[in-house]
Amino acid sequence: MTILNENYRVEEGEFGTVVITVTGRCTPDEEAGIRDEVVTKYALTTIPNVKGAILKVLDGTVPRRVDVSPPTHDHSYRCVKVKAICRHFAPPQTSDMPEAGNAILFFSIVYQECGELRV
Repeated sequence: MTILNENYRVEEGEFGTVVITVTGRCTPDEEAGIRDEVVTKYALTTIPNVKGAILKVLDGTVPRRVDVSPPTHDHSYRCVKVKAICRHFAPPQTSDMPEAGNAILFFSIVYQECGELRV
């Protein structure tokens, strides 16, 4: 189980929330964990005079809120995973490489910050 590297991009989302995209490289045994617990259909609902949003799940999945802490930020964000992909990046590595026998995959995970969940 190896994630070789992670890169973070933090962008403004709707209603004062942030959208965090994590990209990087991993080995195939990480693929299932990356794709787990993704909410594909959701709606953000606001509360008047309050910054932030409530995430309402529309696809029947049971979301899990996670704390995402980009290494260059001084705090973490309460988020839900809303998109995750893994794609082949390189063929299986040869015996003289650090990850011998493993293919290298590119992964991308998108997290949506939310204040509360509604299922």
